[in-house]
Amino acid sequence: MMSESRFYDYATGKEVKNNPEEKYRQLFERILIDDLGYPKENIDIEVPVQRGSSRNAEKADIVVYNNSNHRQENAYIIIEIETNKSKYDLQAFSYVTATTAPYCVWFAGLEENSEGPYYHYRDIKKDPTKFIKIPTLPRYGESQETIGKYRKSDLKPAKSLKLLFTRMYYHLYGNGPIKREENIAIEVIKMLFCKIVDELSPSQLCEFRATPSELTTDEGKRKIKERIEVLYATLLRDPDYSIMFSGESLEYNDHWISYIVSELQGIGLMHEDTNTDALGDAYEVLLPSTLKGKSGQFFTPREIVRFAMDVINPQYINNETILEKTLPTLIQTNETKKSTQIDAFFESKPKIDAFLKIDANAQRQEYKMAS
Repeated sequence: MMSESRFYDYATGKEVKNNPEEKYRQLFERILIDDLGYPKENIDIEVPVQRGSSRNAEKADIVVYNNSNHRQENAYIIIEIETNKSKYDLQAFSYVTATTAPYCVWFAGLEENSEGPYYHYRDIKKDPTKFIKIPTLPRYGESQETIGKYRKSDLKPAKSLKLLFTRMYYHLYGNGPIKREENIAIEVIKMLFCKIVDELSPSQLCEFRATPSELTTDEGKRKIKERIEVLYATLLRDPDYSIMFSGESLEYNDHWISYIVSELQGIGLMHEDTNTDALGDAYEVLLPSTLKGKSGQFFTPREIVRFAMDVINPQYINNETILEKTLPTLIQTNETKKSTQIDAFFESKPKIDAFLKIDANAQRQEYKMAS
């Protein structure tokens, strides 16, 4: 039986020590695997990196390889892990320059007092000594050449939006110009609706996108925002959702809109394999702490919701309406649509709560399948 001072590494299954730095390594492994989709067999930890003729090889905290071949010349991403009290340094660069890996990362957690994370890319063929700062890593299967050039069929299902939104939230809160939690949430939700508008449009090409070259220049970021503003204008003309954002513009500037697009562009919120609870998880991350309650009492477990629906058994034919007061949830049934629409709302944050309609629709489908 393993002692409390040790546990098994998430990616490799190796036994590791339970210490503060290890906690951050496990978190980043989950980002790599659960959020970005990298296979566990492509990842190793405490990897010796041989530099020149030196006999004393240093160890990289995490190495992601191009495939399951764990050789130094096959390295793809080198990650340096620190604690949230650490200051940014160039340790990751010292490792990556001894390899042919195009990406390196410096990660010290996601807390408000953490620096970073910092992501860098280099073009091995053109200039292997020049590292370019990038907003995030590519998802598994993407390359620097394919990022931001998506067709709808290229979008990947969202499996762990909670990790993604946690990363986004702390970066926006810690570095962005908007500091009020609820205002950050509203702006991100505007962007989410823009992405959904794009995914539902008849065009096979995505407009909710940002190429690496666009992300490195002010002109490129301006073009990204222009595409999003077109999607937002379409949203404002939608009869169902325009009232939520009536009279409002996108508050983030070119830089921050480009960052949000870079994080969200590769996933399909409307993909048939997107986790049915993923958008609910995202809602929980975005909801301001002042509205969550100290014990998270606004988040009713899914099992309880399903049980309540089984007991209540709302009847479509009678057009029944149910109001649940503890988490103001209006459940309306309609004989024609043969579906249940759940609108969760808090009077002070109607725009945030309207977002839950998306999660509710997914939950409705899950409930219908289980019943």
